[in-house]
Amino acid sequence: MKNIMIREDVYLKVKELKGTKSFSEIIEELAKSKIETRKRNLRSYFGTYEDKQSRELEKSISEVLRIAKGRLF
Repeated sequence: MKNIMIREDVYLKVKELKGTKSFSEIIEELAKSKIETRKRNLRSYFGTYEDKQSRELEKSISEVLRIAKGRLF
């Protein structure tokens, strides 16, 4: 478990979204939603590839981004 600090205005927005869910659940849902949106945007560039080729390319790009993120942070 980790503690994070957020601005008061952000806290109030997340609190409004959460309802009966935990803050962790809401943050996880928001993160997953953002990741899925990015994947959909990336997939729109794969129109000329076969499904198998596009999945392989997406996997390669994800791996490069994962490695780059590890080096930056």
